[in-house]
Amino acid sequence: MSGNNQNNSVNKPIEVLVKFSQKNIEIKAFKWNGRVIKIDKINLRHTEKRGEKILFYFNVSNVGANYELTFDNQSLGWKLKNIY
Repeated sequence: MSGNNQNNSVNKPIEVLVKFSQKNIEIKAFKWNGRVIKIDKINLRHTEKRGEKILFYFNVSNVGANYELTFDNQSLGWKLKNIY
């Protein structure tokens, strides 16, 4: 493996284009730093409960990179946590 697999912590709010269907969330793209980043694949997803709050974690990717996104069910906000 090359040394390019770095974890860049971001932890910033983002805007996300999402398609909700029956028991499924499809992340199509997100906007960060003035750019629209299209998503090709959702690789992993899991949830974490913190009291009444539920955080939904998504590891998504495109040709250029992997991204970790979170969705907060209370604030209805999205964050870009990490870029890999």
